[in-house]
Amino acid sequence: MEGEVLGALRACGLYSGTPDTGYRVASRTDRGVSATGQVISLGLGAEPDIAKINAKLPTDIAFLAATEVDPGFDARKMAMEKHYRYVCEVPPDFDVGLAKKAAGMFSGEHDFFNFCKREPGVPTAGELDVSVDVGEALHLDFAGKKFLWQQVRRIVGAILLAGRGELSLEEIGAMLGREVDKSLQPAPAEGLFLVSVKCEGVEFELDAEAVERFGRYLQTKGLLVHTAMTGSFQTRGNKS
Repeated sequence: MEGEVLGALRACGLYSGTPDTGYRVASRTDRGVSATGQVISLGLGAEPDIAKINAKLPTDIAFLAATEVDPGFDARKMAMEKHYRYVCEVPPDFDVGLAKKAAGMFSGEHDFFNFCKREPGVPTAGELDVSVDVGEALHLDFAGKKFLWQQVRRIVGAILLAGRGELSLEEIGAMLGREVDKSLQPAPAEGLFLVSVKCEGVEFELDAEAVERFGRYLQTKGLLVHTAMTGSFQTRGNKS
């Protein structure tokens, strides 16, 4: 995606590719993860025209808003909160109440050593807000300032196992308390969406034409994707 984005900006005469442009992405995502709320920061050569930029992009990528920030702004360092949503069909015989109890166990401050792909030298403690909701699909929402590699997908895997009766709340508690050293398989990346990134002192006004254009694309991708990603527009409002 990065190549497409920078290529479109270059084609519009906005991006030179020199190191002093300060290109930064607020949140990294694994291959297969989608986003409606990724934030990038970089120095442009002129005022951006959203419609012209999107005309240079494939239909599955779109700029939805742009705003001016102070020089030296870094989207990754200035990110105050990131919101991820995982969406999937409700499994057969799924106990939603039990899944919500499992999700509640992950909320607050914990050591997520057993719920991430470990990286040398990277601390695994942190704070999250986790919730589960059921409508046309199963939604699992995660909000936090920082996320570990595969953290959301491994927690999703645990919550789904709990709802199916294949992982007890006691086992989850033992894993969070590091009483055991156990690793779960991450849920498939295709169900995960980066919904929004809130950056300190920054607000975005969504471009209505860009949102409509992207919404038309989402309608072609099936009910789960359309529900997850169009719903995120209302979740974000006009904030980053």
